[in-house]
Parts: sequence; C-alpha cells; structure tokens
Amino acid sequence: MNREIMSGERERERERERERERDACAPHLPHSVPHFQGVKRAHLLDARLDGGLLLELYSRDGVGTMISADFYEGIRRANVNDLDGIKAILEPLERQGVTIKR
Repeated sequence: MNREIMSGERERERERERERERDACAPHLPHSVPHFQGVKRAHLLDARLDGGLLLELYSRDGVGTMISADFYEGIRRANVNDLDGIKAILEPLERQGVTIKR
C-alpha cells in the first residue's frame, strides 16, 4: 500500500480518536469548571497520550481541551521583547533534555 495513503489513514484515525475523547470529556466539564475559580486558562489532557503535554503546549492546535476565561484568539504573537521570557521557559527544558537548544 502506498505510504502516503497509509499516513493519511493513520491521521484520519487519530482525528476520530480525538473526537471520541472530546465527546467522552464533555459530560465532566460542568463539574470541573467551578474548581478553576481565579484561573484564567486550563488544559485538559489525556494522560494516556505519550508526549501529550508537549504537544498541547508546542503545537498550534494542541491535543487536549483548553478552557479559557479570556478571548483566546485575542492572544498576540510573540515579538522581540518576549525573547528573554521565552528563553527563561526553554532553558530548564533544554538542560533536562526535553527540548533541543535552538
């Protein structure tokens, strides 16, 4: 079988699995939200997904469910003034071998 076809089918299956997980999570959300008082944003992740936290934080769409008190799409792109803060976040991860120095 063609590798591109196999790759596309795997991606479609992953998306179907994500949809099933979102549907399974939905009934629990009303019980969780009150516990986030004072927290502006929370990410719900499937603990069974290897690397799920990194995928949630470092991919555009993530792999979990984000609950936000703010207008999320209003968050701006990073600019040159953010570099020191980004570096401070990444350096401990580089030292631990979680990320690669860039």
